This record gives sequence, C-alpha cells and structure tokens, in this order.
Amino acid sequence: MDDTIATGVAGLFQVFDRAVALTGALALGLGLLTGLVWMSWRAWRAWRAPSTLGAEGLVGRRATVRRAVGRTGWVLLDGALWRARTNGRPMRVDQAVRVLAVEGLELLVAPEEWEGGGAVVTALRGHWW
Repeated sequence: MDDTIATGVAGLFQVFDRAVALTGALALGLGLLTGLVWMSWRAWRAWRAPSTLGAEGLVGRRATVRRAVGRTGWVLLDGALWRARTNGRPMRVDQAVRVLAVEGLELLVAPEEWEGGGAVVTALRGHWW
C-alpha cells in the first residue's frame, strides 16, 4: 500500500512538472508573439509616417524671420538660417512663417496667420514663457 501511495505522489509530481513546463512554454510563446506584434506595429507606423528628411520634411514647418528685405529674407528653422521668399506681403523681422515649398536652397514661405487679435495673441507670439 505504501508503494501505491508513493507511486501516486510521484505521478502527481510528474504531472505538475509537465504542467509547469507547459505553462512556461506558453508564457514564453505568448511573450514572443506579443513582442513580434509590437515590433511589426512600430515598423508599420514608421513606414507610414511622413518623411522628416530632405525637402519634404521642411514643408509645413514653422520658421522665424531673422532678416527681411521686402519679400525676401532669411528665416531661422531648426537652428539654421535659410534664404526665403514670399509671394504675398513683405516679411517682418521676428514674424512667424510656414514653409510652403523648397526650391533648391530657398524656402517659399507664407506668414503664419493668427485668428483673433489683441494683447493675448501678441503675448502668445512673443515668447513670454
């Protein structure tokens, strides 16, 4: 009778060991699958993201006019001075502009329009923070 109990207990431990091994394998597989899905999602997002290099990466960016002579001048964009021109109104120093296109090494810009007006907008445009 003692042999039967010992055999039964040993059998339970074998089943328990197999269950632990199976649970560990499932956890490892699930972790690897989750990592693969996450990396695939990140790769897909990077592939679908707009270009941030070259001329395409400059279009739509905000720049600040540093020197202005009528409709031409120099703007500061990401710490670099770029020659710029506008087809609209003349540029003013410290004016915010948006890049519309890149033509060689010259930027075509348009003044950034602020809706509203008054002291609040003026305070927001000046870097008071």
